[in-house]
Amino acid sequence: MLIGLLLFGCTNKVSPETDIQFCSGNRKVMYDPLHPSEMWSFPDDFYTKPDNDSPTGRVVDLSEAKAPWTTNLSPLFADSINEMSTRSGFARLGSVVIRFTGPVSAGPLSAEEALSSTDIMWYDTSASPPERVAFSVITSEFQNQLILKPIKPLRANAEQTIVVSTDFTDIDGNCTAPADVIKDIIRGTATEPYLDKQEQTQVAIDKLGLERSNISHILTYTTHDDLQVFSDIAQSIPDQDYHWDTDITCYDGNPIHCERSFIANDYLDDEALSDSEIHNQWSIPVQIWLPKDLEPPYSTIIYGHGLNSRAQEATGFASRMSELGVAVVAIDAMRHGQHPSADPDAALPALDFLGLNLSNFQFDARGLRGNFDQSALDRLQLLALLKQDGDLDGDGTLDVEADNILYYGVSLGGLMGPHILANSDIGAGVLFVAGGDLPVFTTDTTTIEGLDTLLQELIGPPDVFNRMIPLMQTSVDSADPAVWGAHVLHNRFNGHPAPDLLFPVCLTDDTVPPATAQALAHGLGLPQMTPVLDEVPLLEIVEAPLQQNLGDGATGAYFQMDRISSEDTVISSTHHNLSHSPEGRLMAEHFLLTHWAGQTEILNPYQELNTPILE
Repeated sequence: MLIGLLLFGCTNKVSPETDIQFCSGNRKVMYDPLHPSEMWSFPDDFYTKPDNDSPTGRVVDLSEAKAPWTTNLSPLFADSINEMSTRSGFARLGSVVIRFTGPVSAGPLSAEEALSSTDIMWYDTSASPPERVAFSVITSEFQNQLILKPIKPLRANAEQTIVVSTDFTDIDGNCTAPADVIKDIIRGTATEPYLDKQEQTQVAIDKLGLERSNISHILTYTTHDDLQVFSDIAQSIPDQDYHWDTDITCYDGNPIHCERSFIANDYLDDEALSDSEIHNQWSIPVQIWLPKDLEPPYSTIIYGHGLNSRAQEATGFASRMSELGVAVVAIDAMRHGQHPSADPDAALPALDFLGLNLSNFQFDARGLRGNFDQSALDRLQLLALLKQDGDLDGDGTLDVEADNILYYGVSLGGLMGPHILANSDIGAGVLFVAGGDLPVFTTDTTTIEGLDTLLQELIGPPDVFNRMIPLMQTSVDSADPAVWGAHVLHNRFNGHPAPDLLFPVCLTDDTVPPATAQALAHGLGLPQMTPVLDEVPLLEIVEAPLQQNLGDGATGAYFQMDRISSEDTVISSTHHNLSHSPEGRLMAEHFLLTHWAGQTEILNPYQELNTPILE
């Protein structure tokens, strides 16, 4: 025991192996964290420093002394670089950048191949035993850069190890040689500032049982554990008192439409969450729709609106729900509509919400993260209010069935769903045309269509842009819907049962890119329901009808839709027509009503409506 403790206490002590015969191919892996002008490899625990207040024991450090290449980045990333110093590790959904001195092969061609590949291997080395990680590969235009992307979010506070072996070749079929720094680290002959990295790498090599002479490159980094602040706030909300403002206006109709507001807590500290303290309070307007001529209380839906929209978007949906005896409530997201944070003169609230500041050409990662987090916290506070005081129209009668409140989000509202569902006792959620992987959502959405040329001028060609994405992801990852998705059905932060979950998407979506929908499906761990139009790697395929198919009593599915009925014909589904279509309505309403009846079921709407195949 004493010997073991002594050995554990001897840090940075590695027995050197100077006789290792490394690959001597003509093309090499590029690795130099201290390169003065370019990022050659990322992420890397070299870019961290100890921090006793961090849940991982470290924080990201991209200071000029540690990462001099950051001074040459576009001003667009200045805030992101600074913001990363608050992160306890690297992105759980972030990519890995590996660059070479010349053109190389493409690596594994599919996620399935990545799990058994011997040329590039990705491991979660915090697991015991280490677990293989499935990933996809993007090759650069000149085949001298690989971007490895995990298929699903990685575990929090988990060491990741990526190994390029001598089985990986250049385009001429020769092995790729390791960089000189990596050779020293593998030998155990590295000097400062690489001693800590050397120790971590040597431990990983021994865990994996690797033959050192077969390694062309090895990279280790630790994922963050930054969701706890949000979760702590969320768990405290039900214990706080919330009250409606006294002013209320109701309009007669079917449904009855009421407008009122409540005082909510603002947890943002300089645009983002830094602790669980309340930093401000504000009055949030609430839109309410109640069924007419039906006795309350009602099953109730919290509606989440889309990007560049507002709470009143729910009007048509609320009319349909009213016919089913369901009440609907909605509030504006941050920077939108009547929210206290909204700029009434903003032409495109989406730009403010997504942290895109065109006046000074900067990406405000902190602001984007704060907008997602606080918008979700506003809705969790609304949920608490509905349970504490369900008299929505102020007539002294309870309108809300506190145990029958569900969440229904469309587009941006769907993106916020995982935050809310992972941190509440809501029993079911519908996430229409939602997605995850925020940098892709931010840069590929048609909301910023026309900015491609500007972004290329600010950042550089696609290969440069692609290797900047992991930087962006690290700064916003703790607010990413796909990362939160990993805690909706599994690894929940509270003791409440997993919710039933319906996730319908548009097969070709120019607003929420299909790749982001797949990222969210992987994060949630949902199966893909037939008919399969575009098979998503590593998702289980299931057939409708579905009931309690998730193994823990929950019902859920990811479903792609390529068409909808429109009058007497069939047309292509789009981001904007899907949720209002006969197919979308049938699927969602059947899901909701069967949930409230105690036996949630998901149907195939094409089969139920005999929707013809799209020509």
